[in-house]
Amino acid sequence: LTDKGRMQARAAAGSYVLSRLAPIAPLVICSAAGRCVETATIALGEGEAVEGGRSAFKLVRSETLYDGTMQPDGSAAFAKLGYAPLAEYRAESATVRALLDRYADDALDEISSIASTELPPAITGAGRRPTLCVFGHAIYLPSIALLLAQRRGIGDTAAVLETNTAECAGYLVTEGAVELLAT
Repeated sequence: LTDKGRMQARAAAGSYVLSRLAPIAPLVICSAAGRCVETATIALGEGEAVEGGRSAFKLVRSETLYDGTMQPDGSAAFAKLGYAPLAEYRAESATVRALLDRYADDALDEISSIASTELPPAITGAGRRPTLCVFGHAIYLPSIALLLAQRRGIGDTAAVLETNTAECAGYLVTEGAVELLAT
């Protein structure tokens, strides 16, 4: 990351990661890309969240979250549209829409698989269920949020479809809503 990227990750930590997402599950799933791993590490408090002298989070690097972003059609669309809203990508072409849908489906399958094997069986306790944090890339992260919202039967997906996903922005998908998280 550049100094600006590190500053953005720290701002995200202060703005929403450590406050709005609490409690955070002890598992964090992240693209295997180095800059994504560094962003996750900084946004989660640069090791400040410790339990018994060890990090309270297990960070699992996902090749699927990274490799899926390396498709020529996706790269060409990103070169043309940049950080445009997901709706513009989905309207760009049937090829781009299918690529993003396939990516989101593969990513959610892997996220589910990782969570089912890596999360302790009883992490909910008496309070609110912990938030599973997933760190990904540009237009691909809202594609995952959209599919998760659709699978949960959330009708209002404007936060995912109509907003520009900036650096260090994310989405909170709960049982009944989806919202943009940004600094």
